[in-house]
Amino acid sequence: MLRSSVSRRRLLLRLLQGAVLLPLGASTPRVTHASERQDVHFIARTLELARIGSERGDGTPYGAVVVSDGIVIAEGWNRAHLKRDATAHAEVEAIQAAARVLGSRNLAGCTLYTNGGRPCPMCEGAAYFANVDRLVYAHSVDAIMDAGRPQLGGC
Repeated sequence: MLRSSVSRRRLLLRLLQGAVLLPLGASTPRVTHASERQDVHFIARTLELARIGSERGDGTPYGAVVVSDGIVIAEGWNRAHLKRDATAHAEVEAIQAAARVLGSRNLAGCTLYTNGGRPCPMCEGAAYFANVDRLVYAHSVDAIMDAGRPQLGGC
């Protein structure tokens, strides 16, 4: 999360300037502006979850949140080391938690936010089969990518 008012002011200034973001992956997702304050807020949360999980030694530094109507439904971070489970990626953890909260595997209307590059094929496939509407990823709050609906492929 942003710690100082100076950092917040700098971020807001960049948002107001409408900085165009560059694609991070080999695919060509829609390039978006970081002016969507919700995206910045939720990506900042994924970065915080990644830091917390990594400091605890749970796994590599990745975090994810599932959001519906601007409300965080579920969160997850990489727990592969902790669970001794290669599938315990942040995105999968968040999708599983959201399914438990909503009582359904159908996450239609939800957005999956995650830090890092485009999710691995397993994680994007899980989002696809969970019917997630939108996938957003970023290395930082200054480089947010809207990948649209999750896709199958890449395996």
